[in-house]
Amino acid sequence: MHPYDNLRFYIFDWDDNVLFMDTPILVEQLTGGVWRERRLNTSEYALVRNELPKQTRYRYPQKEGSPDYSRAYAAFNDRPGEPSRFLIDTVAAIAQERFAPSYNCFKEALVAGSLFMICTARAHRPSSLREGVEYVIRDVLTDAERETMYTNLAGFHGYYKGTALPDRAGLLDWYLNKCGFVPISSPEFARTVPVNSPVESAKFIAVERFVSYATGLFYRYADRIERMTIGFSDDDQQNVNAIAAVFRKHLYPNVEFFLYNTSTKTKKLVPVQ
Repeated sequence: MHPYDNLRFYIFDWDDNVLFMDTPILVEQLTGGVWRERRLNTSEYALVRNELPKQTRYRYPQKEGSPDYSRAYAAFNDRPGEPSRFLIDTVAAIAQERFAPSYNCFKEALVAGSLFMICTARAHRPSSLREGVEYVIRDVLTDAERETMYTNLAGFHGYYKGTALPDRAGLLDWYLNKCGFVPISSPEFARTVPVNSPVESAKFIAVERFVSYATGLFYRYADRIERMTIGFSDDDQQNVNAIAAVFRKHLYPNVEFFLYNTSTKTKKLVPVQ
């Protein structure tokens, strides 16, 4: 078997799955009969989000009597002329070693030169997610890990593309262009799905597109690929359930799926069938 006959594809949710980020979500908390603003990180938000629609103890900021989602999630978007909040919080989380259950797996995917998709409910530009990944490659991987990554990328490029090998900058660009950076609340993605799609429905669509892309490569290079694995990890059970349905639609010989629930701050393998 050729070393590049076994292809691995990875799909990662980001917040609380790869990193525990401090990006704040603005809510209002009822304290002493008065609604007061409070900023929650994503881990804190996960504990109260089911209470928000009830508006008993917590609610979204209000605008003319309705939830003001743009204020609530303002930090999860990009602002013109300002540095990417995603990159800022990624750098801070890594500096503080706030690693979530799939962080090491994410690094392993990079070092292996495996294709991956970041699929997050954030609303940043796709390029902002890519900047965060480029930071990890440039400033977090060790020199040895980076060398191994470039060796693997060169191997994949030669085996599947067969053209002249570009320099390292071109090789990295070739690699990341084949990966997916999908913030499902972004305008770019919203234009491609039904209006007001719930998070799990939007992730279903995004992941199905990526899985179709991966399995398409499997059949395109059927004479070379012996086996393919596709993995997904997320800290939200509803998203995990939605992606299990995607995987069940694409059960093929020699294609194996792995599904992980990280809601308990550990990686729990979930049966696909």
